[in-house]
Amino acid sequence: KANAAVDNYTYNNIYTSAFDVPPAISNSFSIVFKTNNNPLETTYILTDDLGNIAGTSNFSTPNTVYTDTYELNGCLKLRVDDGGGDGLQWWANTAQGAGYVQIKNSNGAIVKTFLNDFGSFFEFSFTTFNPLALNKNELGVGINLFPNPAHNKFVLQGNDLENAEITVSDLLGRVIALPNQKNGNVVEFNAQSLIPGMYLVSVTKGNQSAVKKIIIE
Repeated sequence: KANAAVDNYTYNNIYTSAFDVPPAISNSFSIVFKTNNNPLETTYILTDDLGNIAGTSNFSTPNTVYTDTYELNGCLKLRVDDGGGDGLQWWANTAQGAGYVQIKNSNGAIVKTFLNDFGSFFEFSFTTFNPLALNKNELGVGINLFPNPAHNKFVLQGNDLENAEITVSDLLGRVIALPNQKNGNVVEFNAQSLIPGMYLVSVTKGNQSAVKKIIIE
């Protein structure tokens, strides 16, 4: 809706964003790595979604199975590099022997086996939770912000605004104190002091939050 009336321009009413759901494994897992004849040639690094290092390899003995156990929560990425550019096993270089990389769960069952002939490197991104099993954030669904664009005032309306924390900030994150009048689940803001531009209206209640954009002309 626009200005509490049905929007007659239907072509921008729906926005779709495609994404690939990463594989999910238990938060207790092991990286099982069998070296070939060149143990110093192949390494791995395990990082989280912020780029922090959660684990690295320390291989020194050829033809040996190393098991590194982890207990981590979140989004992770395993990267395996081979300095020789021929992976852990390659038909054209039989002298290097044969190795492998696997991920096992806490029960010792194999949950992922990787191709031995991976060339210079490979990456595997995964999570230790089901990303589609999170509780749905219902707060932002029933919140309306109008008119948008606005001039001297705008209104925030929703079913869960009572006792919610509401802040207005610019795109640099600076909180702006605006005069407002609250009547139950309707909050009217006086925007006369705002310079033209885009602002963010954040609503927080309990463990849920929602952010709406408002343009001031």
